[in-house]
Amino acid sequence: MGCDMKFSQKGSTLIEVILALLLIGLVFTVILPGFYLTYHLENTSLVNRRTAAVERMMTLYFKKQIYETDVIYRRGSLIYLRDLETANYYDRYNLGSQMVMRYKYVLTSDGNLVSIGSGSTSQFETGFQTFSIGVCPEDERFLIITYQLLDEDKGHEIYIEHGKEIKSLP
Repeated sequence: MGCDMKFSQKGSTLIEVILALLLIGLVFTVILPGFYLTYHLENTSLVNRRTAAVERMMTLYFKKQIYETDVIYRRGSLIYLRDLETANYYDRYNLGSQMVMRYKYVLTSDGNLVSIGSGSTSQFETGFQTFSIGVCPEDERFLIITYQLLDEDKGHEIYIEHGKEIKSLP
């Protein structure tokens, strides 16, 4: 009686496993940099879109506010522009805790600006490292808005020609 043994080959050899792992590694070395590049480009694009949107919004808003203002008031380096909603109110903008805040003032009969009291402070825009609005030192016909967003390395300047009278306050 003879024993017939049939060998069946199931599984893979060590060389086949190593080649499969090398192929998978090669595919990942080609794909992962593409994923990183796509992620990096998307983040850069997002920052650029936000910057463009903020600059467009601020330019349009401040142009409208400046054009609606009869007189621009200045107290030191602070600028007061007529409020768009209430004609006898004036707004001053300042950076506070990464937010641009709007402070409302009313012009008194003696020509001074005083806070309207309760409800005088509101949030204008968020996500800023720096923000200021002032008269351009080189040419007083222009107001200059300077700002830097949180997710950016460089600042921006917006020049708006106003053609308005600037009155200094005590």
